[in-house]
Amino acid sequence: MKKNAVVVGGGIVGITSALLLKEKFEHVYLIEKASDIGGLLNSIQSNSSYFDFGTHIPALTGQEKVDSLLFELDESFPGWHSIPYLKVANYFGSQWNPESPLVDIRSLKDNYPAALEQFLTLPEANPNEPNLGKFIENYFGKIIADEVYRPIFKKLHGTDISNLSQKILYNFCLHRIIALDSKTTKELKTLPKFDSKLGFHSYTDVPENNYRYPKSQKGCGEWISALRRKLVDSGITIINDAEITNIEVFNRKINSLTVKGEKIQCDQLIWTIPPIFLQKLTNSFTPNGSKPVLRTATLINIKLEKPVLRDNHYVFVWDPNIDIFRITFYKNLRYHTEPNNLLSVEYLSDGPLEIEGLIQKTYDQLLKMEILDEGNKILEALPLNLGPAFPVMSPEFIKNSLETKNFLEDRFSNLNILGKSGGKNFLLNNLLLDAYEDIQKI
Repeated sequence: MKKNAVVVGGGIVGITSALLLKEKFEHVYLIEKASDIGGLLNSIQSNSSYFDFGTHIPALTGQEKVDSLLFELDESFPGWHSIPYLKVANYFGSQWNPESPLVDIRSLKDNYPAALEQFLTLPEANPNEPNLGKFIENYFGKIIADEVYRPIFKKLHGTDISNLSQKILYNFCLHRIIALDSKTTKELKTLPKFDSKLGFHSYTDVPENNYRYPKSQKGCGEWISALRRKLVDSGITIINDAEITNIEVFNRKINSLTVKGEKIQCDQLIWTIPPIFLQKLTNSFTPNGSKPVLRTATLINIKLEKPVLRDNHYVFVWDPNIDIFRITFYKNLRYHTEPNNLLSVEYLSDGPLEIEGLIQKTYDQLLKMEILDEGNKILEALPLNLGPAFPVMSPEFIKNSLETKNFLEDRFSNLNILGKSGGKNFLLNNLLLDAYEDIQKI
């Protein structure tokens, strides 16, 4: 057994990597710059209420080892709510689709017949087309591209779809649309050509999934607390509030990292944060690398006087006339452990938002979407700036991420770059499975 493995980044991919590495290394160090591990899967307390850092509802991966590490926890953990399907709605064109995150193109009204004709008569599109604009025009049709996808992604990423990668569709559940009626859709979905493009009309029509949520008013933070205990019980050293000030390289290997003035010897390094920091510390820059553009995430966590008027786990707000991106309703996640009047409202923007006036703006938009009525009041609001959290996924960003990962892993024989920064995958379970497969090869 080798001696020391170091994991940089204390998000869920870093936590999983550390637990997997402990079976191969005598000492494992988990380094995190924040005061706690968990990243965006943690929670924050405001008086007696807890709010998650956004809508993050874990699901079993199907990989037995990974699932046992992440979901089989100590006796202090209160257990899991098992959620067979997520009740997700979306708001677009000033109207609700109460049972799906997918855009219903019937909301195009007068343009719907022409949009549907384009959609049904298009020839097969190139599934590997990297440019989102070209892909959507060839896959869904120009009307749908212009009237649905262009305004949505302009809102989400602040740029035109011609500047984005096709891969982004899966991140936002926008790889299918809703059209026609439910019966016709089910018939068309028996054909491969339409199965990949048409979505079921309700989340109850999709196969059940293995979503999990802690049986606790502390939300996902309860899970992170249990995983922290598991890390410590496994003998893994967690270093919080940490800054790496130096990295020593010898004979194509990262030999040590200096953290808080102490040198940690390194036989294997797992890097799960943006690699630009590793590049700076090792002076290892790819010839054509460029700095990624990041969107800032802001949360407004709210406690209301009365319950909200929706019965979903969360909703996507695709409508370009509403600034809100996504809303989490805790009443269906925490069941009887939490009052029905807590929600988290998420914004994406080019930079930090001015908090002054944002709470009132949020309230006004919730009224406009009929999520609450005028008799309801905000009792408590906790704004939270999560900082630059979401990369603008251009084809260049995807290409540069993969090239940087390959370049650095070729340069340093004891390095693995995992997580979103690797550019290979972006959905949580795919990232966890990637980590498992890469660590098994060490």
